[in-house]
This record gives sequence, C-alpha cells and structure tokens, in this order.
Amino acid sequence: MTWEEMRQELANLKTALSLDHTPIGIAFVPEALSGLSRPDRPVPSGCSFWRMAERDVIFTAPEDHNCPIGVMTMGFQLAPEKEPEAKALLDLMCDCAYISPEELSQIPGVERSHYGIVYGPLGQMPVEPDVAFFVCRPGQAMMLAEAMGSVAWKGGPGTPAFGRPACATIPMALKTGVPSMSLG
Repeated sequence: MTWEEMRQELANLKTALSLDHTPIGIAFVPEALSGLSRPDRPVPSGCSFWRMAERDVIFTAPEDHNCPIGVMTMGFQLAPEKEPEAKALLDLMCDCAYISPEELSQIPGVERSHYGIVYGPLGQMPVEPDVAFFVCRPGQAMMLAEAMGSVAWKGGPGTPAFGRPACATIPMALKTGVPSMSLG
C-alpha cells in the first residue's frame, strides 16, 4: 500500500473510532520544508506541538523545542546553556521517584539524523510520516492495537505502555517498530 492510499485509510480512523483528537503525523526531516508555518510563539514543551498539529501542518527546528526532556527524546542536541535546566529537571524526576537514577542513561531518543520535525494532521502530511500519533481513550487504544496487530495471546510483542514522559513513546516506536503507548 502506498503512502497516498494509506493516508486516506488512516484519516478515516478518526471517524471510525470516534476519536476526540485528530490523528497526527510526525516526520523527522533533513531540512526545513518550504511553505510550512513555524510556531508563532514559544511553547513550554514539544508535546504542545501535538495539539497545534491537529489543526495545521507545522515545521519545528531545534530552537523551537524548549523542554530539555523533549529535546533529548526528539533526538536534538541539548544546547550547553540548557544543560543545567535539564540536570535540575532530571534530578527532580529522580527525587520524586518518577524515574530511577539507573534509568537516566536509558531515556529513549530519536536516533536518526534530522534537522527538524514536521507535525500535522495525518491526512494532510506533505511528507510520509515516521510516526502516526493518536490521543485516545482506553477503548479506542484497544481497537487501534487490534487493528495494528499488536495484540496477541501468545508470543506477540504486545503494545508497551508506560507513564513516563509521553514524548518518549515516539523514539520507542521508531526504535522497535512496535506501537508504543503512554498513559501520561
């Protein structure tokens, strides 16, 4: 199935599953794409782009990403001036037992080389997305997992679910090729 054929099928999922949020595509691109808007204001985290992408296709560069954790999970290089903020945030996450100190070196990040990220409604992506991202309720998530073949009684990989930073689901899915789910 071509991306064009798949685009229409995926766009229909919003209606079929009665999703409250528009499924979005996320594409890691080697250069800025002409004709796409950029965020017009600073946002607190990369997760904010997901909501923006429900309405419009946008391009983001590394400097648009303000959350140090999101910078790391999206595979961007953390600016030296952001390192103290990242350390303080990670220390806080460990202090409140959100993550353990042993996990710090295992926070997933997008490994492929890229300059920026294109986010947008799945059915309107100008390039083939690397990730299809859905915000859904548990019953809807179950139906998506079934449709993607990631539910098996025995021997299947299943759909990993965790509550840690939701943005970590993106590099997890890219790395494993298996759908990933965050409860966060």
